[in-house]
Amino acid sequence: MTYSYSVTNPTGYQDVSKVKQKSSLPAAAGGLVAGGAIGAFIGFKKNSITDKTGIKDSFAKKVEERLLNEAGETAKNIHNQGTNIIKKIDKIKSPEDLKILFEANKDAVKDMCSQLKQTPEEFLQTITSDNLKQNKETIKNWFIAEHNNKFQAIKNKIQFCWNKDTKKFTQSKAIKDNVYDAIIKTQKSIKKITVIKYGAIAAAIGTITGFLVSKFTQ
Repeated sequence: MTYSYSVTNPTGYQDVSKVKQKSSLPAAAGGLVAGGAIGAFIGFKKNSITDKTGIKDSFAKKVEERLLNEAGETAKNIHNQGTNIIKKIDKIKSPEDLKILFEANKDAVKDMCSQLKQTPEEFLQTITSDNLKQNKETIKNWFIAEHNNKFQAIKNKIQFCWNKDTKKFTQSKAIKDNVYDAIIKTQKSIKKITVIKYGAIAAAIGTITGFLVSKFTQ
């Protein structure tokens, strides 16, 4: 009687590690797809506009940034330079330092002084070493109040357009078209970023989970 033996695999056993490796890949791919879809759905449903008190500051801030970018360089410079003055005013040690700060932020200073019915030069002439501290506080508080008032005005306009029943924005004749357009564009932009973010995170988790489950169930 003649017997035949397997030359390539005389033991008759398969390489288990290779079988596991091959079967884990589809599970990981499935986790990627499923996780990405679930994450995208969660991101799409996430409320980035309102909280219990009304319009979120984070959303209003994005609308404000968009409006500033669309308003032109002067408006943007006034805002940014005002922020710079708020940050640096406490470090001013002399009237000469204040003059240098004013020169570096001319647009914002000119805007402040025009509302005070003065020129920047006239304002600086009133500053002495004795009254510097008081005037620093006045300048800082003025710019803080100016920023807060403008931000609150934008936030109020957003709130005016928000329909809490339908959870949607609606245009009103009381709100300028550019403001409403900025609101809608910001909403779409945030929604897109949120969907991508949550989709990517969930996809990564789904991939790892699918791979591990496949490994442990083999």
